[in-house]
Amino acid sequence: RYNMDTREGRMAVLQLVNTRVNSMFQYQSDGETFYRSDYFASPIESMAATHGGAMIGDCDDYATTKYIMLRDLGFDSNTLFLSIVSRTEVNSTNHAVLM
Repeated sequence: RYNMDTREGRMAVLQLVNTRVNSMFQYQSDGETFYRSDYFASPIESMAATHGGAMIGDCDDYATTKYIMLRDLGFDSNTLFLSIVSRTEVNSTNHAVLM
C-alpha cells in the first residue's frame, strides 16, 4: 500500500500504473482496429478490443486508461491532463499523452 499523502507515494503509484497499462496493451493503430484514421475509443471499446489476450490500442487508448486508473486510485482530475501533441514532420500523426 502506498501513502498517497506523500510525493513518494504518488510517484510510486504513477510509475506502477504507467508500467501496468503499458504492459496490458499491444500497440495497434486506429486504422487497423476501427478502420478509421483517428478514433478516440471509449474505455469500454478499448478494453473490448483484444488480440492474443492483450488489449490493443493506440496512444490515446493508453492515455485514457491511465487517466481512469489514476482517478480511481484517488488522483484529482485537476492534476491530470490529456494532451495532444501535434507533430510538424511530413506525414506525421498526432500523439496523445497523459500529463
